[in-house]
Amino acid sequence: MFLGLHDRRRSGRSALGSGAAAVELFTGSAVLTAVLGFVFRDTPGNVVAGLAIHAEHPFEVDDWIQYKLHFAYIGKIIEINWRATKVITLDLAYVIIPNSQLPQAPIRNFTKPGPWSCRSFFVVALYEVPSQKSQSIMLDAVRGSFGVLDNPVPSVVTNDYTDRGIE
Repeated sequence: MFLGLHDRRRSGRSALGSGAAAVELFTGSAVLTAVLGFVFRDTPGNVVAGLAIHAEHPFEVDDWIQYKLHFAYIGKIIEINWRATKVITLDLAYVIIPNSQLPQAPIRNFTKPGPWSCRSFFVVALYEVPSQKSQSIMLDAVRGSFGVLDNPVPSVVTNDYTDRGIE
């Protein structure tokens, strides 16, 4: 596209007429507003959610939380700021969660009300091994392990009978 302009010193007017400057200014400001709105669209939500997190204190730095319902979303909080919450997951992945997502997700705080929590995991034992024997082996393996408390005592529960074995 080619746009020819006259020298204002000679004609005193732009090539497009006297109203063109206002239209160009309006168009430019509308485009700039749209771009800035797109760039900063999440910022107000993050700020409001960040303020709510700071006011309610559902978790703090060094708390272990689970956000969302999947076990992959378990981690230790390392920083909370106005925009995001930073977490190190069990896989040692560094995750930045926008604060606007946290109020929408269920949050489980493993650190509160006390510093201990219950963790569950599933193991499938073969049908050939008696249930009592496999439960005894699992309890012996867990007792005395790092981070496992004596009170409340660890327990093993049969959850389901599947095609692969006893869960």
